[in-house]
Amino acid sequence: MNNQIKEYRNKANDIFEDIGKFACYTRGIEFQKDSIVKLTAFKEDVISEKELAAKSNDNDLANAFASFEFVTEAMISEFKMWIELKEENYNSAWDSLVDAQSYASMSMQAHETNGHLENYIRRLEVLEKVLFPPQLFFSDRSVISESTCSICGKSMDDCEHIKGKFYLGKQCYEVIKKIETIYAYDIVKDPANKKCRALTFSENGNDTDLMTYRQNDFG
Repeated sequence: MNNQIKEYRNKANDIFEDIGKFACYTRGIEFQKDSIVKLTAFKEDVISEKELAAKSNDNDLANAFASFEFVTEAMISEFKMWIELKEENYNSAWDSLVDAQSYASMSMQAHETNGHLENYIRRLEVLEKVLFPPQLFFSDRSVISESTCSICGKSMDDCEHIKGKFYLGKQCYEVIKKIETIYAYDIVKDPANKKCRALTFSENGNDTDLMTYRQNDFG
């Protein structure tokens, strides 16, 4: 492993160990907000190093710093979730949890330096089940007529990049330019996007918030 990667691996471990004790509901909100400040400062440092590595065309190093960036974003999102739960912003808390799950997965994909995050991802999955009620997810069935590669801007059919793989710290993904038609919306158990979900449901003629079970008053 590159010495610079080892250095930042140790820095990350020290920060995560220091703030890890605050990653639960009962810890003071002021400590959780301070943890976000510390994580944000580390993330900004990592992003600067990632950009330098990319300019030097060091693919492995740039991807390693991208991995540090995403695992830090995951922890920031988790702390946001705890704060939002305390402030009763439950839908925002759900979105933050989903962000934490996504960032943790991206960190593992970016570089092997954070290839050990399975336990953290499982922890986030447990939190999803115990902190939130079961969700009703949706997924659309659509025909995409035009899309491009996020790395080179060419059509996904014409470029050489692999979707999901990282190149100089950036992940390749499909940029949707045009959707020909959306012909169905399905209710699914395992959606591609957990933010695509129902916010309310109808019960006895009342519009009820799925998170709080309180009736919504739009009048």
